[in-house]
Amino acid sequence: MVRRFCESINTGRHFAARIMAAFVFALLLSLPANGAITNFQSSAWDNDIPHIYRNGQAVTPSGQASVQVQPDGVPYFYTQEIYENIGLAISGAGAGNPATNNPQMYQHVFAYTLPNVTQPFYTVFNTTGHTRTFLITNDELLQMGYHPRKSVIARSNVILDGALSLARESEEDTFTGLLAKFDLLVTQEYEVTKIAHKGPNKGETITTPVTKDLVKGSITLYGTPEGNLAINTTGNLSKKFIADFRKKLRIELKNPVEFFEIALEDIHIPYRAKVTIGQEYDIKTQITSSITTRGNGTGAEVIFGPSQPKLAEIQQTQVVPEPATFVLLGFGGLIVMGNKNRVIRRLRRK
Repeated sequence: MVRRFCESINTGRHFAARIMAAFVFALLLSLPANGAITNFQSSAWDNDIPHIYRNGQAVTPSGQASVQVQPDGVPYFYTQEIYENIGLAISGAGAGNPATNNPQMYQHVFAYTLPNVTQPFYTVFNTTGHTRTFLITNDELLQMGYHPRKSVIARSNVILDGALSLARESEEDTFTGLLAKFDLLVTQEYEVTKIAHKGPNKGETITTPVTKDLVKGSITLYGTPEGNLAINTTGNLSKKFIADFRKKLRIELKNPVEFFEIALEDIHIPYRAKVTIGQEYDIKTQITSSITTRGNGTGAEVIFGPSQPKLAEIQQTQVVPEPATFVLLGFGGLIVMGNKNRVIRRLRRK
């Protein structure tokens, strides 16, 4: 199923940001992910907090976020602002479909202000994710021809495919104050039960929650105080994952033009987790993306969402779309980029 999905979108140079999780166990033991899932909880969107800040003030949501169900059945939540036809911002996310155990994830944060106006400037962010509970039993091992055991090692990959970008008004302008960033965190959560042999709780059964980081890291594209561009990476994410970084972007970073983008193209980040047979455990995936602009022809975008990237196109046309049009722009197909092989940027798990 994963192979077919990959082949269906892997045409030309695409950006299909994905996070998937398929578990391959020690001794080459493999299990179907859906067969081991006992619960799926999506935390795609929080309606109680603002996701867009204009001029340092929260843009209060006018109610529930708008929702569009994607073709793969994943609900995509979004909120947006178009300010006096000179500034626009959007924040959107989707995190799987519990009804079908589809773990596909989406995320998109964007803002841009037309030139020659100092305001509005924006900070836009959101955090999205889901938690899937797995249970592996010895009966399942026996059915596949393996002897019962106490534990196995689960192996998986985080697969990233997306982009971060910044825009300034002209090459005479600076990138100072601009930021595009995303943080990724995958954890394993379970409980350990032991009998206390000493102390005030001697003889009692003590249950302790355990959380282990499986993947943790961030990538930040930002403008320095001197006006230049810089890239910072932490944890499991590094510059080697950025497409063309060694051959091209490292040089362009020293003399960037008005628009600068870094892309993650089908990056596989492996991880391992020890799993106790017969005990439920959670795999929790969380992504936080954020951008900052400063008005006056600047923009920023992080996209792992079901839309075409918008920053380069809107910077070039310098036209703020009508509200109804902008909603549609968030769902792809209406903006034709210079490179027609660019299709959807998404987050997926396998």
